Amino acid sequence: MNKLESSAPENSEDQEFSPPTKTPFFEAKNADRYARQRLIRQIESEIGRRVKRHVICYIAGESTDIHRNDVLGFADLLCRIPPGGNVDLVLHSLGGDPDAADKLAKMVRKRVGESELRVVVPDYAKSAATLIALEADVIAMSDTSELGPIDPQVRIQRIDGSEDQYSAFSYIYAFYHFKAILDQNPSDQSALLMMGQLEPHVLIELERIVARTRTLAEDLLKGSSAVPFTAVVEELLDPRSDRTHGQVITAQRATELGLTIKYFSPDDPVWKMYWRLYCLQRSVTDDDKKLFESSYVSLTVGAT
Repeated sequence: MNKLESSAPENSEDQEFSPPTKTPFFEAKNADRYARQRLIRQIESEIGRRVKRHVICYIAGESTDIHRNDVLGFADLLCRIPPGGNVDLVLHSLGGDPDAADKLAKMVRKRVGESELRVVVPDYAKSAATLIALEADVIAMSDTSELGPIDPQVRIQRIDGSEDQYSAFSYIYAFYHFKAILDQNPSDQSALLMMGQLEPHVLIELERIVARTRTLAEDLLKGSSAVPFTAVVEELLDPRSDRTHGQVITAQRATELGLTIKYFSPDDPVWKMYWRLYCLQRSVTDDDKKLFESSYVSLTVGAT
């Protein structure tokens, strides 16, 4: 037998077996996730032609809040991003806990360092999510994008032991509105009835949270000398009666406020990729779910 014949095994079972990294059924069940992650890699390749960028996504359903537990998901998103890496954070949320938002924003900034952090808002980033966006060097927006007033939505326990979620500005405005009426007419029955529904300890806690939110917003903006942070914060935290939690701050209005906005035309190739990614992510994110996703991570969690 020559050397060539002896080097080939006669029995195929003797050949080294390399099992697949994913079983066929697992791969089929996760096909949508793999497709989104391929798209994220395509976006990273497209936007990183000059300087490498990493894309991470936080997509929150309408019934979910920005919460302290989101730290776990953000830690996973950041685990493979090298210190000093440029990051695009795709952000979609109605808001939540301002202190949690501040912590999440600072986590991302700590990893990015002096490199560029860009927050991409495909649809909306409201209230505490707007607070996260203030940490960015650039906020990327298009015609579908909106920020909103920073109106903390807070869960507080009432005297009877029940827990309710409050719009801080709405509650504070209601108190001083009915107080002004009673100052003019102490016997106004409607105002007395409404004032009876408001609890002093809730008012004090919400006023404390608003003051804290103002400080957080100013601190996040101070890093950019080009941004008149005091004026911006005053506008975003303006509790006038004609302002609502859902008020739209467009790319144009955000620019007028002094924020650094990168406007993308809806037909821009990069924006079209981001919009497609967002649509795919929203289609699999129920109202009570959050999705933390990157080219490496894909984590869906329930509302906290």
